[in-house]
Amino acid sequence: MCPSAYGDFQDASDCSRFYRCTNFQVQSWSCGNNQLFDPSVQRCSSTSTLPNGCSAPTWWNQGGQGQGQQTYQCPNPNGDFQDSSDCSKYYRCTNFQVQSLSCPSNQLFDPNAQRCSSTVTNPSGCHVPDWWNEGGQGQTFQCPSANGDFQDPGDCSRFYRCTNFQVQSWSCGNNQLFNPSAGRCSSTSTLPNGCSAPTWWNQGGQGQTFQCPSAYGDFQDASDCSRFYRCTNFQVQSYSCGNNQLFDPSVQRCSSTSTLPNGCEAPTWWNQGGQGQTCMYLLLFCA
Repeated sequence: MCPSAYGDFQDASDCSRFYRCTNFQVQSWSCGNNQLFDPSVQRCSSTSTLPNGCSAPTWWNQGGQGQGQQTYQCPNPNGDFQDSSDCSKYYRCTNFQVQSLSCPSNQLFDPNAQRCSSTVTNPSGCHVPDWWNEGGQGQTFQCPSANGDFQDPGDCSRFYRCTNFQVQSWSCGNNQLFNPSAGRCSSTSTLPNGCSAPTWWNQGGQGQTFQCPSAYGDFQDASDCSRFYRCTNFQVQSYSCGNNQLFDPSVQRCSSTSTLPNGCEAPTWWNQGGQGQTCMYLLLFCA
């Protein structure tokens, strides 16, 4: 269980891992190559000293400690930086924690603009990918503005999300279409102009999905008390709570409880006597 709504916390079972809590929802993360999580500053770092309160990872006992210097070192706490081994890849630093990311198809990372682009004509300081020499550069979606969601003409149920001119391809929820006039997915019986119908459209599947009651928030899944829907600008994703937890709609988060919430169906494990058997990762036991 998260000790607070937001933050990164030590994984007692492995010093190279940590838990990230976001509004009491927990995810398990791993540090970079041969790095350990430092709970005092809540970030990964290269160190020759094992932190207290956690078990050494396998590589530590194999003489790997201190070899974190062989991984990318962030020059600043936050930002995107060129990967010298591949012009189509870059490193993203967030509070000195590093991720290796790839640009969309046939784009290169522009270190001057700190973003991916299809207009880089003379890359320097990095190795060009194979497709560059095969004439593949520039064959991808171009963001019409720095930020926003835009129609995918190849499929009405998909869209492109642009963030500072970096593009990702997204899919709407089950049997929803992207509405370019509203800039979001929705259930509709009318096919938008400018895009091709998805396969399910011709099979009569339109309109069968959860509708967000408001633009943002977490909402109960009536079919399963251990699941919930997360709405972000009216776009919906389905999530599952942790082991043997239920979603509590009154506080909009998962929790361990011996009482089944109203308005939803009990999950399979509930009827098998599993209620309340969740693991407390900070206390290292399962009740």
